Amino acid sequence: MRSWLNGLLGSWVSFEGDAGLAAVLTHGDCHVGNLLRSSTGSTLWADWQEVCLSTGVDDLVFLWQRAEFDGASPPRDAMAAAYGSARHLGKDADLGRALAACELRLLLVEWPEYVSYGTDAQRRIMTQRLEDVVEWGISP
Repeated sequence: MRSWLNGLLGSWVSFEGDAGLAAVLTHGDCHVGNLLRSSTGSTLWADWQEVCLSTGVDDLVFLWQRAEFDGASPPRDAMAAAYGSARHLGKDADLGRALAACELRLLLVEWPEYVSYGTDAQRRIMTQRLEDVVEWGISP
């Protein structure tokens, strides 16, 4: 088990570090609770304590995971397509692999501290998501 996990983490590190995506400003805590609506109807991001430069997929993946943890079903495919289009990522950019690598990292490294505060149903959601990502792998 340990060698399997080390191999999986090694694959994630080598891929995420070489995803070919340019660094962008990343919110770092992207979830709907950090969205505010102004009096003019504009949407504003709040809570910028975790801001950093990254490939940017972190925000999209965390938005999905947090929404699913809270019981929502975000349209992942449509959101990924819109994200890829907005970033002008051509078919050569392997956005799917970058998203999967990031999702694996967040599930294994970031979520364990917080998932214990969730309900049994929420823990099952995150466990199932981890199983899905591991099953699909991060290979093309």
